[in-house]
Amino acid sequence: MRASIVCIGSELLQDKINTNVNLISNELRLKLGLRVSRAYTVPDDLEEIKRVLSESISLFDIVITCGGLGPTFDDFTCDAVAQVLGKRRIFVREILENIVRHFIARGIEMPEENERQAYIIEGAKYVLNPVGTAPAQIINTEVKGHKVCVILLPGPPNELTPILENDVIPYLAKKIKVPVITKQAVLHIFGKPESEINHKIEPIVKQETLHDEDINVEFGILAHQAIIDVKVCVSGRDQMLVEETLLNIKRRLYEVLEDDIYGEGAQTLSSVVGELLLAKRKTLSVAESATGGLIGNKITNIAGSSVYFRGGVIAYNNEIKMKILGVPEEVIKVHGVISGEVARYMAEGVKKLYCTDCSVGITGIAGPTTEEDKPVGLAYISTIVDNEVSVYEVRFSGLRQEIKDKFANAALNFLYRNLKKLK
Repeated sequence: MRASIVCIGSELLQDKINTNVNLISNELRLKLGLRVSRAYTVPDDLEEIKRVLSESISLFDIVITCGGLGPTFDDFTCDAVAQVLGKRRIFVREILENIVRHFIARGIEMPEENERQAYIIEGAKYVLNPVGTAPAQIINTEVKGHKVCVILLPGPPNELTPILENDVIPYLAKKIKVPVITKQAVLHIFGKPESEINHKIEPIVKQETLHDEDINVEFGILAHQAIIDVKVCVSGRDQMLVEETLLNIKRRLYEVLEDDIYGEGAQTLSSVVGELLLAKRKTLSVAESATGGLIGNKITNIAGSSVYFRGGVIAYNNEIKMKILGVPEEVIKVHGVISGEVARYMAEGVKKLYCTDCSVGITGIAGPTTEEDKPVGLAYISTIVDNEVSVYEVRFSGLRQEIKDKFANAALNFLYRNLKKLK
């Protein structure tokens, strides 16, 4: 079966990043073995939505739309699908009651406009929205002799996700008589060129991507914020064979990438740092300048981080560096604020301030303007693990926010590498 996704909303072409394609594609692939062949992004224009829907419905067996199910003047999805399929819209009291309950729970009287969300396409199976007001709809129909399943989902990911996982995936699983089993692994690497990683894994990719009638293997490499993700996806109808194949490929990838890998799957640099701090019973503090608290933010995004993370200082101003962290004024005058010496004093100062086993100090230039005749993207990072002090220089490119994120990831990576050395 071939599937497509139609994302509807002018904001997706202007103001917002569309995460729904990745979300839906992964669910279909990993839980049903279905590959999304095409994804469309369409503005809030009735005729344009109808044109794209007509094309998609004629080409694919499953068409999933997301967005455009709201109560406002620019929500056209339900009307567009009804017109393309030649069906009328009908009122469902249960949906209206669910919408009313949603507003009562919020202490708000339901606006009259929301009543239009209680009208669904004739013949559709509807799914009440547990989070918002727009119900999902599933329509099995036939267009010019072609059988197609059209699924309408709300656009906000927090509304889409539970309906997709709890209702749509189980429904589609029943339609697929012999499902394909799909398993994947994603290995994470920091600070290495994409070409270098490609060179190391290329022999494995060439050998394993030879298609077999019983098994299919696909590889991918994604670079983002100085992190390289190596993805391998194995599919087939024999679960044991799929799992064994994936395990063997992972083993070979670890052999060639060795210590380059810092984690896999849902692991992040901040989560693996947290795991090591817990395992080795160490505490951490951070002193940040260029990253403006981003390192502390990444660390505290991990639940339970209060066990090992005591706090930090955002020393964006030189006076704060000197008064709170104890960076000598003479060091700043001689070496400049963007220097390894200042980063070291920052790490030492915050470690002493919070009485921690480990600390990080970072100073750099995120841009767009330069300081001290030093280039944008330059940073100095100091890590202290117990009493072992290390100082690093890094250089990154990109926009200001990108550079800040790379600085923070670099600091976490150096801390991770040094924590691993502890016995």
